[in-house]
Order: sequence, then structure tokens, then C-alpha cells
Amino acid sequence: MVKIFYFIGFIFFCFKSDAQESRQSLSLIPRPLHVEQHKGSFRLDRSVAIRVDEGNPELLKLAELFVQGVYDRTGLLLKKGKPDGKGKSILLELVPDT
Repeated sequence: MVKIFYFIGFIFFCFKSDAQESRQSLSLIPRPLHVEQHKGSFRLDRSVAIRVDEGNPELLKLAELFVQGVYDRTGLLLKKGKPDGKGKSILLELVPDT
């Protein structure tokens, strides 16, 4: 349950703040083990798919909360599953602590 709370807080923080291009360190909660910043942008639109391991009920719930949170704030309904021809997707996965 704590993982869900942290994940939702992180997602809402991302949508609350305006995207600015800078070389400053990112304020992410929870702090990821590894982050790579690249130039460019990721446009969140109807072509973006949310990918998740269908066999993991915890991740399925997180995906539903994410999709609903985006819809509530933007009116944009993201799809779940494989990306369309553009190949844009957000992957939600759990990895073991190292």
C-alpha cells in the first residue's frame, strides 16, 4: 500500500509542475536508483499506451489509478496495452531492491 501511495504522489507531482528544460537535478519521490535525462520531450496524448504485467494485480491497480488521475486532470483517456504505430508507451514495472 505504501508503494501505491508513493507512486501516486510521484505521478501527481509530475503533472502538477510545469515542464521546464533545465540541467538541474530532478526532485523525484521516491528517489529512483537510476535516472537518465535526455533532450527532447514526451508528449502525453491519446496515442500513449500504459504497459503493465497483466499477471500482477498490484501493478494493474496502479495503472488504473494512473489512467484515472490523468483523465481527471486533463480529460485525456490513455489506453492500456500495446502502443499504436507511434510506439509511445509508459511501462510500469516492479523491480527487486538492490
